[in-house]
Amino acid sequence: MSWTLDTRFNNVYVYVYDSSESSRPSGLGVDYDVESVGLLEERLEERSEESIFQQLKAFAERSRNSSLLSVVSPTDSLYDISDSLDDYTDVDSDDYMNDDMEYEMISSTSVAETPCPRHTETNSTANNTRLDFTSITALRHEERKKSHKWSSEDRLLLSCLYRWFDSSTDTTAIPRIFNTLTSLNLKYSTIRRQFEDSMVLFGPDAYPELRIFYSAFDDPRYEDILAMISSEAKKLKIHLPRRLGDVDFGPAFGKARRARSKRTRERYNDLVRRAQLLAAQTSRSLSQRSTAFGGCLLASQDVTDQFVVADENAKSIQRIRRSRYETFTPNMYLAFRIWVDGENWTIYNPNDGFISARFAELGGLHDEDAPVMCPRLLKSHIHQHLHPTGGPSPFVSVFVNLLQTMAKYRTPNTRIAVIDLAHHSLSAGDKKFHVRDKLADLRSNHNLMQWTRYKGFFEFLLWGDIPPAAILHVTSWSDLTRLASTDPDVAHILSLPIFERLNTSSRIAKHIARKALALDDNTARSIGVLARAFGLDNPTVKSRHVADFVATFIEGWSIRSSSRLSNNKATILNALAVSFAAGLNRPETPFDPKAAFVDGVIRAWTL
Repeated sequence: MSWTLDTRFNNVYVYVYDSSESSRPSGLGVDYDVESVGLLEERLEERSEESIFQQLKAFAERSRNSSLLSVVSPTDSLYDISDSLDDYTDVDSDDYMNDDMEYEMISSTSVAETPCPRHTETNSTANNTRLDFTSITALRHEERKKSHKWSSEDRLLLSCLYRWFDSSTDTTAIPRIFNTLTSLNLKYSTIRRQFEDSMVLFGPDAYPELRIFYSAFDDPRYEDILAMISSEAKKLKIHLPRRLGDVDFGPAFGKARRARSKRTRERYNDLVRRAQLLAAQTSRSLSQRSTAFGGCLLASQDVTDQFVVADENAKSIQRIRRSRYETFTPNMYLAFRIWVDGENWTIYNPNDGFISARFAELGGLHDEDAPVMCPRLLKSHIHQHLHPTGGPSPFVSVFVNLLQTMAKYRTPNTRIAVIDLAHHSLSAGDKKFHVRDKLADLRSNHNLMQWTRYKGFFEFLLWGDIPPAAILHVTSWSDLTRLASTDPDVAHILSLPIFERLNTSSRIAKHIARKALALDDNTARSIGVLARAFGLDNPTVKSRHVADFVATFIEGWSIRSSSRLSNNKATILNALAVSFAAGLNRPETPFDPKAAFVDGVIRAWTL
């Protein structure tokens, strides 16, 4: 039994029928190459009927081959054929088309005369409704529902759902949760197809959102979104249990790259190029250079320096609504403070930690000094801190970029503190402030700080002090120098002479980038040795701290992928993680340092 399939290009209909049928629709026609249907679909833009007709006719004239494309003048009214495939023209719909199908443009006369049967197993056309082209209302009423355009946030949410939740007992559970969280009303099969038959098929190179699968399965950054999903499922009385272990798609992950179908391979290449182009455009629009770091979109520049960091990972997954997506500032777990004893107003001693210059003068920090008590005074303090002639500041400043931190002081008596920025003593709402947000407020609402281009994306201000419990380790420039003198691999990667020779972080980063450092076994081991030098073998250190260190080091020192990683990334990364763990040399740990290393690498790269 023959069957039919239909879809629409704007207001011109395409009739798809079984090529084995001997009978074909009548009408004036020209030959049309079915292999070019994807190109045809891309070229059809929102235009008048007459322009669409002329475009189709010209395209068909250039594509004479085997199948019939019947085109009639748009001055004739068209028949609405069917709305049976509401989601057929999805972004990946051409991957589900049968290559044996042929496409035919039909008119109001040819539809009535065609002998091709419909899905109803009859030749009846009683359901066809003539469109009134004189009525805009009628046209809107007859127009089929627009297909959903999948956004990056949609795919991130799908990736999160399918990685951490098991829907094997109820295949509708994840689609129902997805529709609830996004306020959409998509068909369940459409949602499953998007992930299983499109995202998994084309893999993370085509859909960067899938790189979430490379992070550690127990990554704490995702706990908030996972708890929210579980809560939503409980409210809806949906059985959606958490997975106990990671899901492995095996060779199915990105197998479109080696598909036998030429069209599928071409589609894969198009998606990869599009992902790369989008990443490049995003980078150019933000800064001179870009890379991934810490699960957020970051940028930092001072009067002479400019840094930008971009990522599509972790906590950009939010409870999203179609009307808008909330902006999000992620938690950073690792920060650094550099100083020289006797040359900084902020005071440090091992027993009390860091005390800001203002409170050191006042004899210490008191509860009544909390900035929440006087918001207007807080803005004045921030302006004073950021101004070069502001005097003693009530804040202690830290940075989340290691290279930018090390570029500030380069003398033998320079010291560097490694700080747990997520420590409970620093997590109160009136304790930690992101300079980016405060600068934006000062500029837009108070017309202050207009004299500088500084953005403050890497800088955090901590009110009053940093207690010793939040300080993971303190090292010195001389300690790093001694380490480099005893380990040639560390010396080559750390590049201390470049820091000592140049005076700005942008120039330092540029010169280090010229060394073209690649991630191999020696590099991975050296990063582990440096992590140990920065105190990350401390028992209080968590997986997130190690991952942050790996990410900021790979980003700052422009360490790139080696040729070994071009094929089997997962296997090679695991092997490199073993070298990193050997360099870190932390035998007893509540977490797997190898997984933390892989997580940091993934966050720093666009794999």
